[in-house]
Amino acid sequence: MKKIITLLLSFLFVFSQSGVHANLENDISESAERLSIITNGSKYIKAIDSLLEKKKENEIFLNLLTNKLTSLEKKLKYRTDVRSKKLKLILNYLTLKTSYTLAALKSEQAIIIKDNEITEDEKIIEEKEMTVYPGFSDSYNEEEKTLLAGEEVFIYKQSFSSLYEASDVGKVIFYISGPEDLTDIKSSIETATLYLEGSVIDSVGSSKLDIISSTQAKITFDNLNDFIITQNIRQARLKIKTAPIGREKAGKTIKDIYVSKVGFDDVKGISSGNDIAMYTVTEPGELFSIVPGVLEVKVEQNLSSNIPELNIRAMFGNNTIENGNNSPTIELEKLRLSTLGSSGDADVVYSIYNSESSSNRVVGVMSGDVLEFNMSALLQTNRTLSNSTRGEDYKIVIAGTTSSTVITLNLVKSGIDYTILGITGSEDLHINMEDELDLGSKSY
Repeated sequence: MKKIITLLLSFLFVFSQSGVHANLENDISESAERLSIITNGSKYIKAIDSLLEKKKENEIFLNLLTNKLTSLEKKLKYRTDVRSKKLKLILNYLTLKTSYTLAALKSEQAIIIKDNEITEDEKIIEEKEMTVYPGFSDSYNEEEKTLLAGEEVFIYKQSFSSLYEASDVGKVIFYISGPEDLTDIKSSIETATLYLEGSVIDSVGSSKLDIISSTQAKITFDNLNDFIITQNIRQARLKIKTAPIGREKAGKTIKDIYVSKVGFDDVKGISSGNDIAMYTVTEPGELFSIVPGVLEVKVEQNLSSNIPELNIRAMFGNNTIENGNNSPTIELEKLRLSTLGSSGDADVVYSIYNSESSSNRVVGVMSGDVLEFNMSALLQTNRTLSNSTRGEDYKIVIAGTTSSTVITLNLVKSGIDYTILGITGSEDLHINMEDELDLGSKSY
């Protein structure tokens, strides 16, 4: 009789939960749709789903996570900056999925007889697990970067916490991946520096940079003394100093590489003294390239003038051509503008020219909301940039407008493709700005 009553109560519990599940499923679907719109939104959804799938039967973890999410929601409640709005979207999806996972677990526990016995060793392992703080990477993990060789730049940042007790990490390994041969990366990165909460923890040279395969390398920081992951969120950062490129210089052009994962090893719980197994965080950074020349772009005149104008300046730092001491030169290949927000522009024709040669023009080609100019069709002198403090000015002519035409133009973040002459492997490069460059809007 007791078993029958228990079974009836179990089914009653499941029945009452079914409405909750349905509502949560709808909320989760709507939240996922909103999150997928932002940069890397799909990656966040995938990472959250993967985390909760692994932890779906760990009630301790799910309850602790729920408490942390509640605390975070309170902190972000009245913040209205762009980053906080993004975090709220991520947080909303993570909270809903956690609630759903926890509700599903409790439903299973109500109708399934489970062996709840657990050995002391298993309990220690479970309760001393260190995990990446779920969901929040930082903005420059999400933006592709073009780095000028010879400079020192942060390339990765991530926030972590330790679930049950503070953890002392003895070794941190950053894995770097790329589509091409990474052999040259060892000579192209002079030093790498590990930061925790703004403090330098360790700095290593190329001897700690190892080639794992043709498409993967790693930077190892070991014998660490002060890398403590607490139960509060702490932020770790990786900075690299790149080697100059050119004659009698060690650096090489390296394109489209990224931090693919971070490993924590030699970890001990500070209170318990227990060893913790190596933990790997697979929250990849965005692509970055190390190149001997970069472009700086600014708006000289916006659409409020008759002819909008861009100034493009080449910067080479201490990099030189391979067979001499001169600075390289850059040839422009493509230039792309977004026309999103324009209307009545079906018959509009756009052309571009170097301000020093108005007769040598290139007509732009529209593809959806993107206007592309084939800059390589200009005369070489009109598309070449040397080491100049002033750069070159390019004017955009707009023809075929009517009284109903509205034009909006923005240089897209990766809107200029270019090649650096005199340096092996420096073809098909592109700029990577933090934001689109606004040329304004005009009604005709």
